[in-house]
Amino acid sequence: MMANKAMGARHLVDNEAIAHYDEGPAEKLERWLKSYQAEKKKRMEKELASWVAGLSKNKNSKLGQILNCTETRGYLEDLEEFSLHFMVDTLYGQAFCMEFLHNVNGGVSGSNV
Repeated sequence: MMANKAMGARHLVDNEAIAHYDEGPAEKLERWLKSYQAEKKKRMEKELASWVAGLSKNKNSKLGQILNCTETRGYLEDLEEFSLHFMVDTLYGQAFCMEFLHNVNGGVSGSNV
């Protein structure tokens, strides 16, 4: 590496390629949950609601709905405890939360049978 005025080292530096991987849905949601948890520690409840509302200009944002829902946040925080096993895109992402935790997936009929 250091022979010939460090030619080997300079060659490696010139040919260095750094792989960049975009953040996946689970990583993105984990980042937002950690931001929420940090904000919760330093803000009053009313200020926290304003912070969540400010995440998106769209009041019907998926992220806002997820962070505003106590049950969904609890689900995400429970999975976060076992992060390496359950924090995968199919179980820990906005799409999963909206499809399976915020849509009607069953329940009791409203009729008096």
